[in-house]
Amino acid sequence: MRFVTRAAVLCLMLALIAPAATMAQDDEPTKLNVRIGLFRPLDTQTQTFNGKTWSCEGLIYDLKLNDNGRPTTQVELGLIESIDSADSAMMLGANKLWWQKPTGTSLYYGAGAGVAKFKVFGQSKLEPTGQLFVGFNVSDSYFFELRALIVPPIDIFGIEVKMSGIMLTAGTRKLF
Repeated sequence: MRFVTRAAVLCLMLALIAPAATMAQDDEPTKLNVRIGLFRPLDTQTQTFNGKTWSCEGLIYDLKLNDNGRPTTQVELGLIESIDSADSAMMLGANKLWWQKPTGTSLYYGAGAGVAKFKVFGQSKLEPTGQLFVGFNVSDSYFFELRALIVPPIDIFGIEVKMSGIMLTAGTRKLF
C-alpha cells in the first residue's frame, strides 16, 4: 500500500511538473518546487506507537514572486508517511515567505496554514495544520528548510494522538 501511495504521489507530481516544464523559459524563475526529507513527531507516545521517523515529500507552486524572482506566496501539497507503521498524512496548504534582505542573502522564514488528512491506526481524520519554517537557498535552484508542523491533538479510539513535529527537508526549484 505504501508503494502504491508513493507511486500515485509521484505520478501526480510528474503530471503537474510536465506542463510547467514545457512552458518554462530559461530566463524566468521556475515556480514549481519539489522537496524531500524527514519528519519526526515531538510526542514520545506518538513516536512509540506510530514511529519515530517519517518520510516527507512536497510539491510546492509559487503563486507570487518578489522583484528578485524569489517566492513570497505558495501553495503546497505534501505527504508524510511513517517508516515504521502504515500511518500517513496528506496535506494541502498555503505559505507566506519573508526574506531577510531583498537581495544579497539566501535566508528566509515563513508561516503556513492548511488542512491535512491523517491516517492513524487505520482511521482517517481531517485536521487543520500550521507551519513555521526557516530556509536557506544554497543557490537559485536548491534550498534547505527546517519546519515545525503544528497540529491539534487527534482523538482516535479515545487515544489522543499528537502529530506536531519537526521536518528537515531539501528541495529544488530547478526541475528540468
